[in-house]
Amino acid sequence: MRVDLTSLDHRDFNMSNDTTKSIKALNIGGKKKLCSREAFEEDIEGRIASQCSLEDVGTFYFVYVPENKHGNYQAQLMFYNDEEGMVHESESIVDHLSDLTSVHREGLARIRETSEPDFALESAEGDKVQVHRSVMEGQWPFFRGMVNSNMQEASDKVVKLDMPKSTLDALVRYLYGERLALAFQDAANLIVSAQLYDLPELVDLATRRIFNESMNITQAVYLWHKSYEADNDELRGFAARVISEQMADMDDINDEVEHLKKNELVTLMHDISVATSKRRKVE
Repeated sequence: MRVDLTSLDHRDFNMSNDTTKSIKALNIGGKKKLCSREAFEEDIEGRIASQCSLEDVGTFYFVYVPENKHGNYQAQLMFYNDEEGMVHESESIVDHLSDLTSVHREGLARIRETSEPDFALESAEGDKVQVHRSVMEGQWPFFRGMVNSNMQEASDKVVKLDMPKSTLDALVRYLYGERLALAFQDAANLIVSAQLYDLPELVDLATRRIFNESMNITQAVYLWHKSYEADNDELRGFAARVISEQMADMDDINDEVEHLKKNELVTLMHDISVATSKRRKVE
């Protein structure tokens, strides 16, 4: 399953305008940059947080843009004026996307705090996190399907999951409606794990967390690898752009990529080349 970044809190608002005007006459303002429509669409591909349409005017995009060369991204309002052949950009704005989910509103954290668990989830290292079967079944289709299929896990009251302990802790906090406070590495791990274990909302939350990280190149390579494993093209492209931007200040990235397999390294180099080419088109 791929995560389409354009679907994060995406709503199309069609706001009617009784008076049709020339777009030039609207004096939209903002920072202006000459650019072709094709180059603009290539530049924002995979970075759209949300968008809305204004009748007789066009589409306004909230686009993740780099705040600095270290990979910290913020949302910015952009509009392409076809009559001018020009992009209008706002000043960078703070992304207020909340980490509160539908699970938080159920108050399940109180159950975890006040009652005895009757089941366990086991991490890749063999560490166990105690949980309540009824909560897991109610919130998590993957778990419900496993324990109701008369598999060994149901009788042992333990489900083994292929993820580190810290990432498993984050997953359990999500299911109980507790505040996530995701570390970057756990967010990157969840791009794979939450997808594998059928928790799409958690994939979205992890994706938002990643966009708010000021990544160094080691983190960007880690994210690229996890996105590659998850077949997540949007995040893979995002990570490649960060790597491309930071490589300009480095002699080489041999240490950062030495753990990659040959086919992974070839794909990474291709992604970096594509990201670099796109960046140069709009500079």
